[in-house]
Amino acid sequence: LQRKTTRRASSGSASKARRFTFEMNCAYKTDGFRNTFSTALRDRMPWTDASTGATVYVDPFPCCVLSNFLSDDTLLSQLEDELKAETFHQKSNDLYKFWQSDDLRECRGAAISGLRDFLVSDLRDWMQDMTGISLTEQVDATCSKYSSTDTLLCHDDELEGRRIAFIFYLVPGWTESDGGSLDLFSVDEHGQPNKVTKSLVPKWNSIVFFEVSPVSFHQVAEVLSTEKIRMSISGWFYGQPFDYPHPYLEPPADLVIPRKALLDILFDCVNPRYFDLDVQGEIQRQFEEESSLELEEFLLEEVYTAAVREIEASARDAWKLKGPANKRNYEELNCFVGCRTIEKLTLLFQSELMFLLLSQLTGLELSDGSCVERNGEDVCCDRSSDLHVCDGSDPATGSPPIRLGPCCVVCVKRWSHGSYTLVRDTDRTDTFSLDASLFMVKRDWVSDYGGYVSYVAKDEDEELLTVVPKPNALALVYRDKETLKFVKHINSSAPSSGFSKQQREMGGRSR
Repeated sequence: LQRKTTRRASSGSASKARRFTFEMNCAYKTDGFRNTFSTALRDRMPWTDASTGATVYVDPFPCCVLSNFLSDDTLLSQLEDELKAETFHQKSNDLYKFWQSDDLRECRGAAISGLRDFLVSDLRDWMQDMTGISLTEQVDATCSKYSSTDTLLCHDDELEGRRIAFIFYLVPGWTESDGGSLDLFSVDEHGQPNKVTKSLVPKWNSIVFFEVSPVSFHQVAEVLSTEKIRMSISGWFYGQPFDYPHPYLEPPADLVIPRKALLDILFDCVNPRYFDLDVQGEIQRQFEEESSLELEEFLLEEVYTAAVREIEASARDAWKLKGPANKRNYEELNCFVGCRTIEKLTLLFQSELMFLLLSQLTGLELSDGSCVERNGEDVCCDRSSDLHVCDGSDPATGSPPIRLGPCCVVCVKRWSHGSYTLVRDTDRTDTFSLDASLFMVKRDWVSDYGGYVSYVAKDEDEELLTVVPKPNALALVYRDKETLKFVKHINSSAPSSGFSKQQREMGGRSR
């Protein structure tokens, strides 16, 4: 038995030396091709080679596609088989969902080792010559598999030392309708991704590469095929770190101090069980223990039904797409024409009355209640004199106006296929806040659709809490300074109608 093993190993070694040496298509190594291709790439001139189909794109940023890249189809089939036998790990967070192997240097298989050797030697030298970018010996490469609903959202690949990104495709016959295209984004005046202007469909034995830069925003579109697997080898060539500009900081959202409102707006909209003192006490104890809860059937049924109906019937131009794509993608209501119930709920969420109710339900110091009279009975209400905004800038620092006391941001968001938000390094973590999200879903929602709200600790991937939308449920979550959140990408398995939510973020202190 031992002798047989030895003979096989020897035969395999000889086979590796003879068959497992990868070579680039000879057409890409000729002096004529190299000179013309390199000139087009360095001078940023669009160019396509008539004989090979090799293409240099310059819009929205320089990107190259080389078809029939490696010369031995038999060896590629061996490589594909070895990669399929590797162990893949599911990768899922705010930015992506797919399966990934270990780095190729850790993978077994003669063909995998041969490809790895090709990447760090022949291909690295060729890339350096074609681009004029000085590269080190460091090359990262892994194999990724994308199946139905998997995606990698908008990003720029920025990481110290990454200079050239590449993707080598090992896909079956692939079409645009299968999804999974490599989408390239243009940028706006702030250098933020604006819209997809180029989509590249994966193709067997083709390689795509581009220089990593402050504007190299791209994504892997969601795979729509339920039968095909989008398999590729991707990674980066490293060199001298690029000096990136400081990230663009968006202006903060306008904070609203609680506003006066007639008491009728509260009693006309909210389920009366949440006014019961015993119920409030029970809810408050639960919230103090868990820092989160869901209030089911929060609105009166007729109010909730009217709100959902108004959203469904709202005009297309009543909604504004919110970006940029490296941070968020959803619609926000900016016109209340035909949405009287939604407008009423927005006023309710901005009111002193809502601050008081949430204070009583959570135990957070969101208001300082006093009593007013309604129909001959005493009812608690806020005193607006205790909630104010400093009018000027901080004279010591010149910073924006300092807001004192509880305040909020209220908006109506519509979520559908492709909607998401991402955690960013520039997300604010200097305040405590209470997230109050009222979901308007026509049917039960499941987490497999995406669209759930995930809370994570700063610089960590592990989820602290997941909130799945429920019809007519108000989700309350208290966030400390080190807790961030994102809404998971809504994939193609979700109902076509998606959902909407009235969202409110407000500041406060624990009692």
